[in-house]
Amino acid sequence: LYRCNQVSQSATSEQAIDQCLEEAINLDPGNDEINVQKERVRKRISDANERASVKADYRARVQRAREMYNHARSLEAKGELLQAIEAYERLSRTTLPDPENRKVEATRKIASIKQSLGQKADEYIRSGQKYADQNNLKMAIGELIKAQRIDANNSKVNSMIRKYRTDLDSQLQELFATATIYEGNSRVESALEKWKQITELDRPDGEYYRKAKSKLKAYGS
Repeated sequence: LYRCNQVSQSATSEQAIDQCLEEAINLDPGNDEINVQKERVRKRISDANERASVKADYRARVQRAREMYNHARSLEAKGELLQAIEAYERLSRTTLPDPENRKVEATRKIASIKQSLGQKADEYIRSGQKYADQNNLKMAIGELIKAQRIDANNSKVNSMIRKYRTDLDSQLQELFATATIYEGNSRVESALEKWKQITELDRPDGEYYRKAKSKLKAYGS
């Protein structure tokens, strides 16, 4: 048993200790020291398996954080910046282990992208204002919608879009009314010109664009 006691201090399989204890078991199967040595080896194996499991889980969680970071970077590289921000934010909120400091980098990326988007939104706003000053409300609204996609909660942008949409609808309403008068007086060609003008001035999602398109379609134009 003395020799097997030494074996039990380092054995990593039950087979090793069983082989060593085989003679002792045959001579004195009721000896408590036999079970003590066997249990020592079983506990070592159990502890080793537990440590291996913990390490494997840790590696898997680190890999998951790495994959989340790489996905966010991929979105950023493709220019899908709003989606990239969301992906970086999801990584920042996780409790995943972060030995590579990906969360710190994600936080920095979020700030950098938001700053870039803010500058881009400001460009769209200035462009929209410029078009509005030229009374090109269709383009003005288009530029502001681009800014809105970047910052949907920007009250200034939303207010400008509503104002320009109202102003454009007011102009188009007059044109449509004129076209209706022409149509009623059998001046179809003149009406068609007005309806075409409306489709050029309005956006495809506009009320008067749809109305004018419907009229043009009815006349086969």
